[in-house]
Amino acid sequence: MMPLLSNDYLMEIYRLKTLVRYNHRLRLTNESVAEHSFFTALFVLEICDRLNISGELKAKSIEYALLHDVPETIISDVPSDVKDLSESLRMLLQTFEDSFMETNYPDYALYSKDDEIFAIVKLADLYSVRQYCMVEAALGNKTLDFADAVNERIDRLEKELIKRFTAEGDCGII
Repeated sequence: MMPLLSNDYLMEIYRLKTLVRYNHRLRLTNESVAEHSFFTALFVLEICDRLNISGELKAKSIEYALLHDVPETIISDVPSDVKDLSESLRMLLQTFEDSFMETNYPDYALYSKDDEIFAIVKLADLYSVRQYCMVEAALGNKTLDFADAVNERIDRLEKELIKRFTAEGDCGII
């Protein structure tokens, strides 16, 4: 029988709903880490279907998408552009995230080390960021730092698409 989830665990995971992404940017709407994780998992499902990925790789990719930002319950959301300011900060955060996953989710900790799983989830993650940026733009957010973020994410998404999937042929994504 599966052990019951503790109240402490329930409260800790609920933080994903209250953690606001892009907290250092001018924005019109808030998106929680939980919302982002949901969209990332949904986009993984769609990407896998479009690339005819099934079975264990698809299941593991969906699982990793749901868990990929759980360490943020402790370290909060640190946006990529902030991480880009310091390689030592990026490495420190990655070390913490790896340790957190190994301690709390040992069955899933290795998923981030699997190139295929990581590429699928990263692409889905970038689609989620692009989606949020598109919504902000549609609502009228025209701040300069927001425009830079949109362009940065679109560039990353396009590079990820080209690097990971187009070498296999036209996969119908875009």
